[in-house]
Amino acid sequence: MIGLDEALLRNIAAVLLILFGLILLSGRLQQKFASTASGLSSAGQPLLEHISGDSLTGQFLFGLILGVVWSPCVGPTLGATITLAGQGENLGQAALIMALFGFGAGLPLIVMGSLSHQAILRFKTGLSATGNTGKKLLGCLLLIVGILIVTGLNKTFEAWVLNHAPLWLIRLSISV
Repeated sequence: MIGLDEALLRNIAAVLLILFGLILLSGRLQQKFASTASGLSSAGQPLLEHISGDSLTGQFLFGLILGVVWSPCVGPTLGATITLAGQGENLGQAALIMALFGFGAGLPLIVMGSLSHQAILRFKTGLSATGNTGKKLLGCLLLIVGILIVTGLNKTFEAWVLNHAPLWLIRLSISV
């Protein structure tokens, strides 16, 4: 350990989870967050127009710049993921959380990239509604987790889960 106060870091992480949860639950807060982070997004957009996607280098640069443009949208979710991973007690758990986030974030991009433009337009309305519902659910979850951590009730919940979870699930979480 590098000498940081574990209780202080835990409380800061909990407050960040609560803030990210509130951002995801409020359209107005999402807009404020996006406008605050839009400078980063605006810087990447003109670069996208000058890259050819015909080569591996072009595809890499396109993905890199897309990440910059995408950052205001994914900021609260990525921040919450980093916060949760940082709370992990071992590197394997943190790596698993980040890998699952990366898989979850990348899979829709791979699927969308595989579909034709017409197919994307057909699914756009449904995907937008699903995304909005997902943001609300994730916001509620982050808010609840943050409140549980701040109040210390997460330990009570963890004990309840350990008493009621199947043994295979407990073994899976311990082996990470």
